[in-house]
Amino acid sequence: DSGELGKIATFEKTTCHNGGMVIQPGDWRGDPEKNPGGMLFQCGVHGIHELMFYFGPIKRVSCMMRYDVHTTLTSDVSICLLEFESGLIGTLNAYHVSPYRHTFNIFGTKSNIYTNSRVEGLQAYKQTTFLDNQNEAMVPFEITGESSPCESLKSFYKAIREGGEPYPSLLDGARALSVVFAADISAKTGKVADVPPLE
Repeated sequence: DSGELGKIATFEKTTCHNGGMVIQPGDWRGDPEKNPGGMLFQCGVHGIHELMFYFGPIKRVSCMMRYDVHTTLTSDVSICLLEFESGLIGTLNAYHVSPYRHTFNIFGTKSNIYTNSRVEGLQAYKQTTFLDNQNEAMVPFEITGESSPCESLKSFYKAIREGGEPYPSLLDGARALSVVFAADISAKTGKVADVPPLE
């Protein structure tokens, strides 16, 4: 918000873990009718919601999926190129056949931000661009502010008890799912797919 990163050029987001390796025949997670997009549906949808929180609506998606790493019928690997209404483009990768890794990197004209969510906590680094060939070191920093894995649940509880709209709302969830469905269409057709507006 302060402009410290300059103009955002692009981003890279990866969400992966090896939970897909324990999916057995007959499990809903291995059924493309119940889990379209595989890991993109299971965990990538949360990344999509986060990306839209930062960058606004996604209008088009181009996606390739791989199905032959494990024995499930759902996608083992999804690599998506997302285009936002603002013109920003970036990648979202979702795998469920490799060790745990959740990264989010933002590339700006003045600085880059690199984050790595690990079991022991979030690591964040900033790299500032110098035009006079100085060493562009990655400097660790702490992300401040209140954060809790239960915030969505608290918001839902508050909406029930006190009224109002929970965050994320049903519409927020539907918007993120519509990107997953567009990615699935793109992977199956080999074409860029438009994300339909829900309003």
